[in-house]
Amino acid sequence: KLDGYMLAMQPGMGKSITAILTALAYSKKQILILAPKTLVESTWAVELEELGITDYTVFPKSKLLNKRFIITNYERAKDLKSGCDIDFILIDESQNFRFADKKKIQDIYALKQAHNVHNILLLTGTPIKGVYAEFSAAFLLLDPYFDMEAYPYFYNLYSKKTIAGERLLKERIEFYMFKLTYDRVKDEFVLPPLHQITKEISLPHANRYTINQIRLDIKYAAEQCKLSVNKKEVIEQLNKEHNANIKEDDNVETLALKKQEVLSKIESNTEKKKVAMLFNSLIAPEIYCLSKNIATAYISRLKELVIELFKAELPELKKLIQQNEKIVVFTNYVSIADQLKELFDKELNLNSKVVTGKYSLDKRTESIKQFKLNPEADIIIITYKAASYGLTLTEARYLYYADLPFRDADLKQAIARIYRLTQKRDAYAIYLKLKSEETTIQERKEKILEIYKELVSQLLDIPLKEPILDELYKDLEKLILK
Repeated sequence: KLDGYMLAMQPGMGKSITAILTALAYSKKQILILAPKTLVESTWAVELEELGITDYTVFPKSKLLNKRFIITNYERAKDLKSGCDIDFILIDESQNFRFADKKKIQDIYALKQAHNVHNILLLTGTPIKGVYAEFSAAFLLLDPYFDMEAYPYFYNLYSKKTIAGERLLKERIEFYMFKLTYDRVKDEFVLPPLHQITKEISLPHANRYTINQIRLDIKYAAEQCKLSVNKKEVIEQLNKEHNANIKEDDNVETLALKKQEVLSKIESNTEKKKVAMLFNSLIAPEIYCLSKNIATAYISRLKELVIELFKAELPELKKLIQQNEKIVVFTNYVSIADQLKELFDKELNLNSKVVTGKYSLDKRTESIKQFKLNPEADIIIITYKAASYGLTLTEARYLYYADLPFRDADLKQAIARIYRLTQKRDAYAIYLKLKSEETTIQERKEKILEIYKELVSQLLDIPLKEPILDELYKDLEKLILK
C-alpha cells in the first residue's frame, strides 16, 4: 500500500484542478498545499477561488490554521507539525525535490510523520531532470517501506549509468506515477497548433562566436594573464593577509603544503576559493590563467551573441508589437534579461517587464500581474529559474528563447507558460540561432540539451531513438569538460 501518488501530467493539462478535486475526494480533515513561493498566492489561491472554494488560508500571511485548505511554501512545512490536523498533502512542482537527504524534503517527511499522513499527491510536469536517483525524494514520501537507511543503496544503484538500473527503475515507478500527455487526449481536447521555429540569422563577425575562435581567444588571454602575474606581489599579499610564510624560492611541493595549511584555517568558502586561486598562480600559472579565463569566456561570449541576435530580430519584434501581441522571453542569465529590457524599451518604446531572482517576490508577482492585465502589446523577460514553472501566460502566444536551458525539463516548462489548455490561438516558440558553417557556442549547448533529453525520454518511455546510456553520459562529460 502506497502513501500517495505522483501526478505527472504534461505542463498545462490541468494538474492543479485535478489535484484539488482528488484531495477533496480523499481528505476528511485538512488539506495542505505546498508550493514554490512564487505560486502560493498567484496560482493556488487563485485556483481555489475559481472553484468557489474560500475556506482556505495562506500561511504565514495568515495565522488562522482552522481552514479546510492551508497553502504555504516548501520552507514553511517545518512550522506546521502542530496547530492543525492535516490528512492530505499536495506538493506542487515536486521535481524541485531531487534527493531524499536534502533539508527541504526531510522537513516535509517529518511533517508527514508528525500528522501520520498517508495521502500525498506529488504534482509535476517534468518528473525528472536528468539523474535517475532524483526519484529518491518521491519514494521517501510515497513508499512506506523506503527510509533513509535505504537511500544510500537506492542512490548507488540509480546514479549509475546502466541499462539494468534504468529498467529496474522504470518498472518501479509504474506503481507510483500517472503519466498524461497531450498525445493521449488529443481527440478529447483540441489545442491550436504550436509552431516551433529556429530562425538562422547571419551576423558580421560570426566567427567570433565559434568554439574554435573562443578557444583561441582563451589561449591568448591566458598567455597575457601569465605575463601579468606578479609573483612578488602575490607572495606579499598571502604572507600579510594569511601569514603563509612563503619564500620566493619555495618549490611547487612546498607551496602546495603551505596552501593546504592556509586553507585549513579559513572558514569562508568564498575566501577559500580566492586564496586557492592566489596559490595556484604561484604553483601553476599556466593552469591558473586558463581556468581564470575559461570560467567566463564561454558565457560572456554567449551573452554577447544573444544581444546581437535580438538586435537583428528587432524589425520582426516591431511588427508583433504593432499587431498588439504580447511576447515572453526566457533566458538563463539575469544580465541578459537586464540588457534585453534596455534594448526593448529603447528600440520598441516599451516598459518591458523583468522577472528574475534579483527582484523580491512581491516585485516579481507585480510584474507578472501587470503583464497579464495590460491590454496593450508588452514583453516580459523571465529567467528559467525564477518563473518557468506553474505560471500561466496564455495572454501571450509568442515565446522567444534568448538562450537554451541545460535541461529539457526546463525547456518544456517554458513552452507550457504560453501553450496549455487555455491557449485558444496558434502559439509560436522561436529560437534565434547564429548562421555559421563552424560549430558555435549555441550548438555546444544544444548538444548538452539533447543528451539530457534522450536520457530522460529513455526512462519515461517517450518515443525517441534508442540511445546507449553509457555512451550518452560519456558524451555529456566530454562536452562539459571541453
